[in-house]
Amino acid sequence: MTASRGRQLLAWYIDFLFFASIWALAGYVANLSFGHDLLLSVLIFFPVRYFLSMFVGMPGDYLLSINPDRSVDEDVLDQENWLTILVGLLLLLEGTKRLVRWTEFDQGFPFFGSTPDPEMQIAIGLLSGLAYLLAGALILKVHRIGFWLAISLFVLEAISILLSWKLWDAAAIGVVAARREFQGLPVREGEVEFMQWLLPEALLFALVVGLIILLGNTGRFAPR
Repeated sequence: MTASRGRQLLAWYIDFLFFASIWALAGYVANLSFGHDLLLSVLIFFPVRYFLSMFVGMPGDYLLSINPDRSVDEDVLDQENWLTILVGLLLLLEGTKRLVRWTEFDQGFPFFGSTPDPEMQIAIGLLSGLAYLLAGALILKVHRIGFWLAISLFVLEAISILLSWKLWDAAAIGVVAARREFQGLPVREGEVEFMQWLLPEALLFALVVGLIILLGNTGRFAPR
């Protein structure tokens, strides 16, 4: 079966997630302010991606099982559905965000009942980001290991949230202030209160929904 236009667009989106992460990390290492310029990264991404695709396979194509002739791996196609694809994409998105978030500001989120110092935030961001990327990649390949890795990450995140419940209101104040300072913008009226209302309940809800989706599609993740 030939890959649909939507599948090919999702492959490009995955490639952009990886490119944007590398772009931001490289900008941070080189101490260049444009590393977090979204518009500039988008404009550079398209010609770079087009050029590279002429010589090497792209990660988006691989993770969505798109072959060089634009066909799709039939085994993956038979096992996946739009929910498994959605979970895989969201895991990749979260992974790339965690890889670069620490380059924007050092005010972190609570972690297992405490607020880590900036150095620990970097380690947590990099390690958890890589774990989420691996889980997302394996989920998209409908691999059984990806299923168990994603389940484990969701459960650990939920435990961390519950152990840190009383720290989230204070953390929301620091994160909002740090993000707005990074953006060069003032904190908007009611923004902190909204974040305190949203967190951590919304995060816990998202984790529960993710667990339900994965458990409801257990049979699709066969050993490969």
